Amino acid sequence: MKRLIWLAGLALVTMNTSCSVQAAEPEILNNLKGTWTADCQAFAPGARCLLQWTDGRHKNLLRVVYEVSKADGSQLFAGEGLYRRTDDGFAGYWSDTNGSLHPLQATYADGVLTTYWGRAETEQGKTRYALNADGGLSVTDWVKKNGTWQQFMHADYQRY
Repeated sequence: MKRLIWLAGLALVTMNTSCSVQAAEPEILNNLKGTWTADCQAFAPGARCLLQWTDGRHKNLLRVVYEVSKADGSQLFAGEGLYRRTDDGFAGYWSDTNGSLHPLQATYADGVLTTYWGRAETEQGKTRYALNADGGLSVTDWVKKNGTWQQFMHADYQRY
């Protein structure tokens, strides 16, 4: 009987832990939704970045649109990602104006969504989306070169 009670307690603890992790993922996804803007000087002087996070065409999908524009409004770069919830995080694809089509694998932990994109035989990168205490969103991008992660972009976004 004691063993049965212990097993029942363990099951409840496991269920509660699992539920809180699953609840945290939709929380960040819901907090990311909307339109965000930032200065993107890494692309060009006066460049602006725009991120738009929206629901996908199914309740398990999340879509992100990314655009970089010059000061005159002309487009420098654009891309689109589609994320699907999986048992261990998120999976999806990224396409952009460079002609890239990268697979995405993402995880959520400690208030941060980290996306790994690409393949070892082509190009690999990662993007970190971190919601800030001030309501902003910090986004940092790295590319893997010669086995080492090298940062190539960072922007601090505010809701538009």
